[in-house]
Amino acid sequence: MTSFGHTGFTGTMTWADPEEELIYVFLSNRTYPESTTNTLSKENIRENIQKVIYDAIIR
Repeated sequence: MTSFGHTGFTGTMTWADPEEELIYVFLSNRTYPESTTNTLSKENIRENIQKVIYDAIIR
């Protein structure tokens, strides 16, 4: 409930979770070579990486 973040148009994502003492920064350029295909969002790449991070913390 205390975590917060932002996703940007170009595919970047930042997320902070004070309770877990975690800061996650994902840098990308989803607009290259074109911005019409948004595979990054369609395949939940940023979110899947974040889930792996949280799963590793829980174990």
